[in-house]
Amino acid sequence: AAVVAALEHFQEDGAVRRCGCEGVANLAARSTGNQTALGDGGACPAVVSLMRAMPHDEAVQHYACIAVAYLAKGHAANQTRLLDCGAGLGVKSALRIRTADILHWACYATYFLAKDHPQNHNRLLEMGIRRSIEASREALGGGGGGEDGEDGEDDADAKTKQEALKWAQKALVAVA
Repeated sequence: AAVVAALEHFQEDGAVRRCGCEGVANLAARSTGNQTALGDGGACPAVVSLMRAMPHDEAVQHYACIAVAYLAKGHAANQTRLLDCGAGLGVKSALRIRTADILHWACYATYFLAKDHPQNHNRLLEMGIRRSIEASREALGGGGGGEDGEDGEDDADAKTKQEALKWAQKALVAVA
């Protein structure tokens, strides 16, 4: 409840936004009980509100996508809450930031919003999430991936890109 209250109270502070989303993600990842408490406590709309408020802030979008993913992962009530308050459109908007990191976490979030939830699957399809994932993946260099070090990539960048492309494929399958 304290993390959600901080997110709502300090909405103008970018560092609090990022740290708040990171806190929600860390708590939600620890247990189903935490997911339930966060969902009941308003974390879903609070995180989505931050996604909307800071659409071009890569750090906020990064941690908000992670928070959406861990709130949704294996938790049907939160999957529904998240889509009802606009998480699908928030994730779709985050994909406009054309980085491997955002592609990875936005696709991770998409996968867990849709997984084992036919209604969310259909809603995500209707909002055009597939086109957004495909466009972001294409901007990153497509689905094949290159050799490490290609185009000045170091091993860490190549690994991040590879992980992003892997989750893009999983998300595309989840919303096929």
